[in-house]
Amino acid sequence: MLAEPLSHPARPEQARDAILIERLVERFHRKHLAELPALIELAWKVERVHQAHDACPLGAAEHLLLMYEDLEAHQQKEEAVLFPMILAGRSERLAQALRRIGEEHAEHLEQLQELRRVMRDFEPPPDACGSWRRLYEGCRAFYEDLREHVRIEDALFARALESR
Repeated sequence: MLAEPLSHPARPEQARDAILIERLVERFHRKHLAELPALIELAWKVERVHQAHDACPLGAAEHLLLMYEDLEAHQQKEEAVLFPMILAGRSERLAQALRRIGEEHAEHLEQLQELRRVMRDFEPPPDACGSWRRLYEGCRAFYEDLREHVRIEDALFARALESR
């Protein structure tokens, strides 16, 4: 959670932002970091067992691991620096920080496209086992969830820039 709660907001939108940020952290940040390790393990298993299959999503585990590491670092920056800046209404460095986070969001969306490609649009082959199907279902859910996460944060960041 954020280091310092917002006790008496100077602007009404700060209170809305504080609630939204809290929901973002709980609904998306915590969830993604909790779910990704299981998806990574499942991807390793599927790759190991089915590596000879033409449709095996080779490279999925490594890609998910990269995404996990990037998301973890990204979310730490948001929680430790960016979200408190938004809530404090600091504008000196806010625009620069939001630009950098926006670039990272674009990178996350590119990583999601690569995940979708590796996972063949999340459509397992007809002869896929249960683990393979669970992997694709989990990755599809993660794909959709992270896209929604980025969309909501981008809206929050645009509002923060407008209110500077």
